[in-house]
Amino acid sequence: MTRPKTLEDEVVLEKTLELIIQHGAATFTLRQVSKKVGLSPATLLQRFGTRNKLLAKAIHYHNAKVRDRLAKTRLSTKGTPEKAIVRMLLEDAESIEKPADVAAGLDILKMDIIDKDLKESAKEYFDLRIEFIENLLPKKKGRDSREMAMFLMDVWQGTIMMWALCGKGELRPHLKKKLEFALEHLIG
Repeated sequence: MTRPKTLEDEVVLEKTLELIIQHGAATFTLRQVSKKVGLSPATLLQRFGTRNKLLAKAIHYHNAKVRDRLAKTRLSTKGTPEKAIVRMLLEDAESIEKPADVAAGLDILKMDIIDKDLKESAKEYFDLRIEFIENLLPKKKGRDSREMAMFLMDVWQGTIMMWALCGKGELRPHLKKKLEFALEHLIG
C-alpha cells in the first residue's frame, strides 16, 4: 500500500520554479528541490520521474497559471486592445529585475531546444501569448494578425535581450516604450 502524499504536487512545482529562477535550469538539482520541500530525492523521482520531467511539469504548471491569468486579463480588458497587450507583456517580464535573470532564462532556452518534452512546454508558453495578442489585435483585410502577434513577441524578446546586454536602468519602462512604438507602427 502506498503512503499518502504529504505535500501536494503544486507545492513541489512552485518550489522547483523558484529554484530554477534562483539557480538557472541547467544547474538546479533534485537534491535542492528535496531540501526545499522536505521530500527525499527518491520520492521526487517516484512522483515526477527524471529531473527533466520535473522541470517540464513545473513549466507546464507555470503555463497553466499563465493561461488562467490571460483568460482573466481578456475578460477584464480595460482601455484599448493595445494597452491590454502591453500590460500583459509587461506582466510577463515582472520577474526580470537584472541581466542575470535573463541569463537564467537562456539556460532554460538551451534545454528547451535539446529536450523534446521541454520544447513542447516552451512552444506552449509562446503559443499562449501569441494567441492572446492575436485575439486582441484589430482585424483588417490584408493583415495577418498571427504574424503581427509573433512580431510583437520578437520585439518583446529582442528588447529584453538588448536590455540585458546593453541597457541601463529598469527594464519595464524601456520595454513599454518599445512595445508601444511597435504597436503604433503595426496598427497605425
